[in-house]
Amino acid sequence: MKIGSDPDQKMQRGKPFPLVLEAATAGVNFVELQEYMMSHHEVVREAASQYGAVLFNGFDIRSGEEWASILYKTGIKQMNYVGGAAVRKLIVGNE
Repeated sequence: MKIGSDPDQKMQRGKPFPLVLEAATAGVNFVELQEYMMSHHEVVREAASQYGAVLFNGFDIRSGEEWASILYKTGIKQMNYVGGAAVRKLIVGNE
């Protein structure tokens, strides 16, 4: 995994927002990302706290269920959407 670089990257308080993490090679599937996250979830969680958000780019994640599996296996808790006026649709999980 590598930190992405985009000339149009938004900056917030002098830091990129969101922090973009990209697959180091094409075709990194959810099992490989899950293994990475299981061994590096504290680093990713700290990056999310420090940068405000982390965007995963270029991974071969084919469904919401695969992404939910990655989060579940790494112990990252699902957050309920509370408030806001945006139209939304539950894809995976509980509301």
